[in-house]
Amino acid sequence: MTLFNRKQKHTPVPRIAFTAHYTGYCWYEMGVSHQAFATLKGRVLTQLLTPIERGASHYLGTNIRDVLALRHRLIDEQVDFALKRCPDIQIVECAAGLSPRGWRYRQNNPDLCYIELDLPEMVKLKQHALSQAGQPYAQVW
Repeated sequence: MTLFNRKQKHTPVPRIAFTAHYTGYCWYEMGVSHQAFATLKGRVLTQLLTPIERGASHYLGTNIRDVLALRHRLIDEQVDFALKRCPDIQIVECAAGLSPRGWRYRQNNPDLCYIELDLPEMVKLKQHALSQAGQPYAQVW
């Protein structure tokens, strides 16, 4: 058994996943990001998913945005803890997407080595967003 059938047509994969746009816009709406990270695609996706999220909140007691906010706070707590223990730490965020974390931490710690990694198309988008947000020399690879 093979994992890939050579006769199957391959569906093109978007260069930047919709989840990156969605989460980037959610973080902007939550007030933890810069407007430069809020894309039009992200705004449309959050508007489209709002009725579903309201239903999820009502029937399940939570929704995707609540989970994103919690995850964001938990990661920030870990970064804060690491910075307190070792102020000269170097941070590498893999699959950084439109996360505002590097931007925010560099604002408060200008000497912090915070490297963001992602796929080439996202790197271009992120570098542009960081330039608009006042950090044109941020390390995004």
